[in-house]
Amino acid sequence: QKPLVASPEMTVRDAVQWMLRECCGAILVERSGRLIGIFTEHDALSRVLGEGRQAGQTLLHEVMTRTPVTLNADHRLVDALDLMRQFGFRHVPVVDGDRSLGVVSLRDILESDYRAAMVASR
Repeated sequence: QKPLVASPEMTVRDAVQWMLRECCGAILVERSGRLIGIFTEHDALSRVLGEGRQAGQTLLHEVMTRTPVTLNADHRLVDALDLMRQFGFRHVPVVDGDRSLGVVSLRDILESDYRAAMVASR
């Protein structure tokens, strides 16, 4: 996926509204063009709602996952799936050095497997 990229000073409310509009489960958080974190729907539930924070007053840098585990463009989908299984998350940023290229989600992997299965069944 082409990533949604936000400033660490964006509010959670604005981030979640953006995620909903774009049907995306994660936002990469960058400072000066460098990836510093990821904010996911799980973070919104556990670190914002679960802790009773106010979404309109909480900033992404307060609740994002800092220094996320990443992949580079040379990795395969199975590598992303292995990381997701190992660490228990559903989104993996894809980077070139510190520069964000995209996000692979579990949904992406499931949809690619589904499409491949449909093609193979024809």
